[in-house]
Order: sequence, then structure tokens, then C-alpha cells
Amino acid sequence: MKTWRQINAERVRYINYGTALTAHTLRSIREKYAASIRELGDAAQALNQLSEAEVQEQMQSLFIDIYQVTGVAFARREAEQLQQKGMKMKQDFEVLESQWMRHMRDFVIGRCGLKIQQSTRTLFADIERVTRQVIQAGIDEGWGPAKVAQEIMKQQAGIDRFRAMRIARTEVVGASNEGSYTGAGAFSDKTRKIWVAALMDTRDSHEAMHETRAEYSEAFRVPRETGGSDEMQYPGDPSGSAENVINCRCGITYEPVNNYIDELLNE
Repeated sequence: MKTWRQINAERVRYINYGTALTAHTLRSIREKYAASIRELGDAAQALNQLSEAEVQEQMQSLFIDIYQVTGVAFARREAEQLQQKGMKMKQDFEVLESQWMRHMRDFVIGRCGLKIQQSTRTLFADIERVTRQVIQAGIDEGWGPAKVAQEIMKQQAGIDRFRAMRIARTEVVGASNEGSYTGAGAFSDKTRKIWVAALMDTRDSHEAMHETRAEYSEAFRVPRETGGSDEMQYPGDPSGSAENVINCRCGITYEPVNNYIDELLNE
């Protein structure tokens, strides 16, 4: 069975990629807003014209990119590892990877909409808060539109650095686990999944899930620290509540329902 350290080591390059891509997306949103302030000469008016729908579309494209790059890589990795355990895939990799790319896009559009909306609204709330503060400072100091735009960019950039890392870490965990789940699906329901907790600075409820096993299509019942539980196919599953998903670092691994020796003996 793979350890969390092994799973996390496989994620590092995708977290770095996701962080850079998210930072680029957030920077483009800031720069367009700053340009609008300079053009209109009024930060409040520019804020009113900032399109939430347009920003949400950019965030959706970001999520699709992270899920396609990360998810397909982890789907192939999981399928290859199950092959090494003697299992046979239903189709070859060339066909499957094309299907996995479409699946990851559809997954983001169909299952990640609420997270994308929440990310967009949080971004807007921060931009509005920073803008109001800078407008007041600008009145007190006698700043012009260019200086106001520059100060908004500076303050928002600091917030966005943290936001980029948080989004990348959370979504790479979700994408890698959805990818592994999808890759194991290439073997029908002949696999069993195992929850692999981080065990360091993790939620008590997730630590208690460590090495819990479930059949491929069976959901894990994951306790919420505030009470109740979530039914989740894997760590980071968007079906779970925010308290069970955001900043979760747990992983998932798979094993054949019957190991190779058992299958030989049964034959």
C-alpha cells in the first residue's frame, strides 16, 4: 500500500504548477481591474463595473486546467500500478486518456460549480474591502487614480499569494484523488479503495479514517468535527462539506479485490 508521503511526493510538481497558474489568473484579474480604475479615473465606478460572471468564467477555466493536468496524470499512474498487480484494463491508454480529459472537464463543470462560485465571491469580497480602504486612504492623502490603482494592486497581490497556494493545494488534492478514482475505474469494480490520511497536522476525523477500506463504488462516511458526517468517494470529493474538503491533504490508493495469487488459486 502506498504511504501518504509517496502520494504527496507525486503531487508536489502539480501543486507548484497549480500555484503558478492560479497566481497568473489572479494577477490578470487584478491588472484588468487596475487598468479600469486608471481609465475611468474612479475606483468605485471601476468596482461597480467589475464583472463577477467574467471572473467566475476565468476561475472555471483555471479549475479545468488543474483537473485535466493533474487528474489525467494520476489516473494513468493508478491504472499502471494496478496493471503491475496483474489486473487487465478494459481499454488501452490512448482511448482512456482521451476519455479522462473529457471527464475531468465535465467533472469541474458539473461537480465543482459551488467551489468555483465560493472562490469567486471570496475574491470579490476581498477586492471590494481593499478598494474601500484604499479609496479612503486616497482621499486622506490626496492620491490620484494611478496611485489608487497601484495601491490596490499591491495590497490585493499579498492576499492573492496566499489564495493561490490554498486553491492549488486544495484542488490538486481533489484532482489527484478524482484521477486515481477514475484510473481505478478502468478495471470495473474489481478494486478496493483505501483512505490514506496525512497523519501530520491533519483533522482528527481524517486521522481516524486512516487505512479505512471501501469497495470501489461505496462511499466513505467521514465525520464532521461540527457533528454529522459526509459521504465521500475519496478525500477532497466535492460532495463533502467545506470543513472536510478545504486544505485536506489525505490521499487514496487502490488494491485488487482478489490479489493475483488468489485469482490463480481460484482458476
